[in-house]
Amino acid sequence: LGIPIYWRTLINEYNPPNNFRDIQLNGPYDTWDHSHMFEECKNGTMMIDKIKYSIPFKIIGRMAHFIWVKRELQRIFDYRYEIIENIFKEN
Repeated sequence: LGIPIYWRTLINEYNPPNNFRDIQLNGPYDTWDHSHMFEECKNGTMMIDKIKYSIPFKIIGRMAHFIWVKRELQRIFDYRYEIIENIFKEN
């Protein structure tokens, strides 16, 4: 929407090559806890995201989540998937 959002996270768990976890220190969410897990599979490595977050502004935040935030998060993760897929796809 052209509005800059400043976001600072901290990687508070780091366990290569299995997983890492980041939490929001400050940013648009009341809470943000994002685990990145990597599992070996027959075609390579599967990356799994587990995200726990809450939105500020009570009922207004819930409405914003329904109208916009949920879709925007899906768009961001779809884009990341596409980029990672392109980087690692076989030639």
